[in-house]
Amino acid sequence: MKNILWLNVATLACLTFLFSCGVSSTESMDVGTASDLRLDQAVHDLQSEISPDLALMDLAPADVVPEVIPDIPPDVPSLLLNDLLDITELDELSLFTFMIFSDNKGNASDQSLSMMGVDLAIAEMDARFAIGLGDHVQGGSREIQGFVPFVTSDPWWSTAFYPNIADGENAYYGSSQGDWGAGAGLVDDLGLCEFPGVTCRENHAEYHAVLDYEEVTVHFISVHYPDTGEDKFPEENRAYLVAEIEAVEKTGKEIIIAAAHTGEWTQMLEPADQELVLSKADLLLGATTHFFERYDYPDHQALFLNTGSAGFSLFNNYLQVNVVDNPLRLVVQNMPAEEERTLQAGGNCWIKAVDGLIEPCNFKNGISWGMFGGDGA
Repeated sequence: MKNILWLNVATLACLTFLFSCGVSSTESMDVGTASDLRLDQAVHDLQSEISPDLALMDLAPADVVPEVIPDIPPDVPSLLLNDLLDITELDELSLFTFMIFSDNKGNASDQSLSMMGVDLAIAEMDARFAIGLGDHVQGGSREIQGFVPFVTSDPWWSTAFYPNIADGENAYYGSSQGDWGAGAGLVDDLGLCEFPGVTCRENHAEYHAVLDYEEVTVHFISVHYPDTGEDKFPEENRAYLVAEIEAVEKTGKEIIIAAAHTGEWTQMLEPADQELVLSKADLLLGATTHFFERYDYPDHQALFLNTGSAGFSLFNNYLQVNVVDNPLRLVVQNMPAEEERTLQAGGNCWIKAVDGLIEPCNFKNGISWGMFGGDGA
């Protein structure tokens, strides 16, 4: 019904303002009195369909239209986000989408239901890229871990996967989880430092990726902070993170995402640096606990999430992110990895306006699951 109303109001506006419908002034004069009568009748009929009371009032269209049609850009969808009834509607409304997941411990999509769910969701949502929060592999036998062979050979994954390096990667490529930076082998296996827009540090365990989509620029800054080791998050690495975020010039079309594996890593920053990161970044990501949660920071600061785990949790999950315009914002949903995609609700869904506030989703058909409901255990 809402779509019909908007269509009719738009048609009413076009009939009233002939120039906007492509009718020249000469054509209007040539039509004559008969056409004027037909126009009056068409306007009256549309008024009746929109509202019988409106037709009875017999107001001039110019008196009515400005009150009905909002003064917004024409590409803004008439439906508000919370009016959406299906996740495919959100996908179609979006500028682009991307995937976030972590802690799959070496499993590829043919070895785990959760990773199969991740892979299927990427195809369904037409994701532009995937961000990994580390522990995608682990120490021990490489022969039973199919993840690296999969992501380095698959046409999509080998060109669109941006992993954070964590202790699992250190153990897989080095001597132990505390073998700081050894996990950069995954970056090298992917050839990530040669990707367009990627600038790696000398250690290759950390990098800044600049990704352009639909006139929006995503800055993904990945730093190495494993769970174990003597100096797990050195000062120079924290300084690199802060400097990269500070150097981004924001014009309203830039999205800043920063990631480190070990939990609520902002607590390791100096107060002034923490304030800068929380105030300028849009989305901060941590992992390691295997449980999705939002860390408690004010709604005017960055949305900071723990990404959970795709395969090694009571509530196996991934995060789907839809980037929506006018205003530019991120819709971030915590999805059950082994179920069909659906709109989420409660603590499983957040909307972050770029350079703006965070608010909970309020989808009419949204579900609650996992730690925020009883139907996803």
